[in-house]
Parts: sequence; structure tokens; C-alpha cells
Amino acid sequence: FNELIAKLNNTENKYMYKKSFKFDLFKGKLDNIFSPTIINRGEEYYKNKSVRYLELINNSYYAIVESDRGLYSVIIDYDKKNKNIKLSCNCPCEFFCKHMYAVILAIRNKEFIKFYKVRYIEENSDYYSKLFSLNYFLALDIEDDKIYILYPNGEIHGVYFLDSNNNPMFEVVEDSDDNYLSNKIQELQNKKN
Repeated sequence: FNELIAKLNNTENKYMYKKSFKFDLFKGKLDNIFSPTIINRGEEYYKNKSVRYLELINNSYYAIVESDRGLYSVIIDYDKKNKNIKLSCNCPCEFFCKHMYAVILAIRNKEFIKFYKVRYIEENSDYYSKLFSLNYFLALDIEDDKIYILYPNGEIHGVYFLDSNNNPMFEVVEDSDDNYLSNKIQELQNKKN
């Protein structure tokens, strides 16, 4: 209904950013979808290395952009064969935003920074079901008692990492080369015990 009213009022661009459309992610002209102001701000975010995480999983790019107002998640679904793209960001803008622009620049320049990956530990799960279960969450970091996880809808939530007995409720599936996340978990456990 809102889209129909927008079409009648000639304000469709307010809803266009939520839909899939034809666009070559790697060669398309960015000024066709981003305003000059957004381009300038997005370039600043990109140059300041504000894109903290960026990873391609299946046909979607997941990214976290750091801002002075917090962390924003950008998800870009891209069908390379048909050149269909859908951009989303959890910032309050109702248009193609500077966070999206910065992420596209990072994608085009192949500046990928992997997320940590964690899996929820099920109490009754045996070794083989854990081994062959590939379900995992994209994790950002641990702060205080919480691990920050990127949900599939783009929301970022902090969830408690340790149970009431100070045992981890998540296991690290993929860490950085220096085992940052695993070491931080161990520090947290040592502090609690």
C-alpha cells in the first residue's frame, strides 16, 4: 500500500532501496543509485577503514561498518549471473546510504575481513553431530559477558557466552590467525572462575 501511494506521489525512491534490481556490482555506475552527498560520505567511511568485517557467504555479502553512532550491518544479495542486487542496511536511512557505498567500494577493491564464526553448543549433541553440523553464527567480538552476533536479518545482538556454571555455550568454528576470539573466551572464563 505504501509503495502504491509513493508511486502516486512520485516518491518511489523511498521504497526502491528495499527491492532487488538490475545492477552490475562490479562495473555499474554508482552515481546512478547514490547521491553525490552519500558518495562523498561513503568514500570517507571507506578511506577511514570503517568497513570492519566483509565476507561473501553463498550469494550474499555481509559487512559491518563502524560509525560514530555505533555498528551498522550491510547485507548485499547479489545474483552474479543475472546481475540482480538487493542492498540493505540497518541504519535509519530510507535510501541507499553511505554504509552501503563504503561496502561496495570494499567489495570492488577485494578488501575482505572475515567474521569470527561460532556455533551454539547443544548439551546432548555427540561428537559426530557437532562435527557434521555446519550451522554457525557470524560473530563480531566479545565484550564483557556477551558475544556480539550478526543475525541473518542484519540485526546485531549481544548474547551471553557463558552459562551459569561459567561454561561456554558457543564453540569457535573459525577464528583469526592469532586466535583472538578463543583467547578472549579463555580470559573471560578465567576471570569468572
